[in-house]
Formats: sequence, structure tokens, C-alpha cells
Amino acid sequence: MPKAFASLFAFVALTAVSASSANAAPGDAQRKHTRVGMQEAKSVLLSAAELGKGWLSGPAQNPGHITATCTGHLKPNESDLVEVGTDAAFSTRGVNYLLQTAVVYKTTADTDAAWSRTLRASPLACMRKALQRIHVQLTRGVPLYLPYIAPVVTGYRVVGRFTAQGRMIAMYFDQVLARRGRTITRVFLTTFTRRAESSFESSLVRAIAARLTAGTPGRGTPA
Repeated sequence: MPKAFASLFAFVALTAVSASSANAAPGDAQRKHTRVGMQEAKSVLLSAAELGKGWLSGPAQNPGHITATCTGHLKPNESDLVEVGTDAAFSTRGVNYLLQTAVVYKTTADTDAAWSRTLRASPLACMRKALQRIHVQLTRGVPLYLPYIAPVVTGYRVVGRFTAQGRMIAMYFDQVLARRGRTITRVFLTTFTRRAESSFESSLVRAIAARLTAGTPGRGTPA
């Protein structure tokens, strides 16, 4: 692949990902981080080795769980909730990018509220807006069909296209959300020309489930 294409793909993917991860803003959860909470958030993150052959770890992006480009009804209000830990991991494979964020809340009641408000705010609509912001032409947005596992999990895909050096390039922007106990983790996966293989996303979900199950404290336990 020509370097010019690779550079453009990197720009588009990183812009889309960074649009989905932001520092504290009005409506975000109160950040009262603790050592235990931060450790629990870190324990959920997958390594590049767990993602499979060819994936490499990159510099961590700013951790966050609210999509910065989305406002109004697309942004859940978590100002009454308390976040005790957060972390993020970033990996690349060629021009494909994967960002995982993890947030640990003070109580499971806070996590329940954050989860329901996030889904009610429509992550799919928020993803569409993130791509529109970087002038990617949208073609469709659909739910992802993911394996049934112990943690609650859901996923979405937005497909778009853009022109680079006279060529029309397809872009696939996926988001997987999973929760267990006091933790919510989100994975943003950006691929080009072809969608991620279903087998890869299934293995991704199972790896996340294993991490969540291993690191889940008792219900309602404050960090």
C-alpha cells in the first residue's frame, strides 16, 4: 500500500477514534480515582498479543467513555455518578486501529445507571456523527451479532466511504461495549477496505469476557 494511502488511513482512523474519547467534560462522571479502581480498570485491557498476530501496541490515547462529538440527547448525563478508575490501550495492525477504554464506577448502581443511559443515548447515532464530523460518507449502521457470554455485551458497526487519490475507500467503524460488576469497557475498531472478520470479533469478545470475569469484585464494593 502506498505510504500516502497509509498516512491518510491513519489520519481518518485516529480522528474517528479520538472523537470517541475525551477528557472530563460537563455531564461526565465525577472522577474520584483510587489506586484499586485504577488497577481494576487496567486489568480489563487486552494486550496486543491477545489480539493476535500482527497487532502492535501504540501510545495510549486519552482514556474516556463519552463520545466528545455527541451532545444533547446523544450524550448521557453521568454527573451524579462516581468513577474510581479508568484506563485505555491502543493497538495497530497495518492501517487498522483498535482503542479499548475501561471505566470502573464506585458502585454497581452507578454502573447500571451509566450502562442504561449510554444505550439510551444511542451509541450508533453517536458513531454516525463522529464519522460525519470527519467528512466520511455514511452508507449504513447496524448492530453487531456477537457471541452470548456471561458479561452483558452489545456492539455496533457504521460503514462509510471516502475518496483518496481518486479511489473510493470503504471504512468500517465498530464499537463493542461490555460490562460486569462495576466495570464498563468499550472497544473501538477501525478497519479499511474490508470489515473485521467475525471470528476476530468473537475472539475479542471472549477475551474481554475473560478479563472482566477475572477482575470483577463483589457487588456494590467500593474501590
